[in-house]
Amino acid sequence: MTDTDNYGPLAGLMGTWHGSNGMDKSPEKDGLDDKPYYETIVFDAIGDVENAET
Repeated sequence: MTDTDNYGPLAGLMGTWHGSNGMDKSPEKDGLDDKPYYETIVFDAIGDVENAET
């Protein structure tokens, strides 16, 4: 059994994801100010947890 076996359809999200197509559009006095932004998100397996209902 691997760390991702118990995650079902969420297992495909495990890993590091990078986004580089974002554009922040903020209003300015002379029009819109466009600034590109970049994001990184990491999904890790957390292993066993203890549920409050057990």
